[in-house]
Amino acid sequence: MNSSNCDKCGGSDLHEGTVDAFQLIVFRPIGPNEYLPKSVTVLARLCADCGAITLAADAASLKAFHLQP
Repeated sequence: MNSSNCDKCGGSDLHEGTVDAFQLIVFRPIGPNEYLPKSVTVLARLCADCGAITLAADAASLKAFHLQP
């Protein structure tokens, strides 16, 4: 999460964290040449100015999508 401002309102009071759920939140790729890694770290950012929550996958953990299990 590179931007220092909120994508929705442009605010700068941003807080990094995680999103917890009763079950794992999983991204499932579509296509015969995509492979699901064992885990992808999901990063979350909350804007205290407007309440928007932005989610993004950690770029380093995405490398596993292009490797066969």
